[in-house]
Amino acid sequence: MRSVFLIFAALVLCAASCEKTTPADGARTDAKLVKALQDTPQSLVVDGKTLLLSTELWRDFMPSVGKAERSLRAAVSISAQDNESLPSNLIFKRMVVLNGDSVWVQTMVNSERSDDIRLKANTTGGPEWTPDSQVDVVVEFMYQEKDYKLRQNSVQIRATY
Repeated sequence: MRSVFLIFAALVLCAASCEKTTPADGARTDAKLVKALQDTPQSLVVDGKTLLLSTELWRDFMPSVGKAERSLRAAVSISAQDNESLPSNLIFKRMVVLNGDSVWVQTMVNSERSDDIRLKANTTGGPEWTPDSQVDVVVEFMYQEKDYKLRQNSVQIRATY
């Protein structure tokens, strides 16, 4: 009886480890996550609209008084091809910036929709990666209780002075 229990417990643990887990926020090395996101599409049809991702990444080096915030910042937006209206009720969930095997994962909490053609979100607090680096960005969003992912390759990290 005890061996049956041990086998059952091992199967439960194995099944639990196979589930997809949401990556934790923050910057780190995570080659497994990078590999899992490598096939994310750069365009996606949702509700008959072809959706595209647009990303701006930068570090702020402007002079300031006191301790300056120099972390990576991001502005992402999803729009439909040919400036068509987006499906309603799109919601950003998270963003992952890929720099080789390094990643910055950020939950998107402040998204806005100022018009019918664009969903935007901004975030700060990323790693201090070198300006002019080329990185890839993946966003996860939800539409009608289903998760989707979009990717933009070769986004340049800019610097403001």
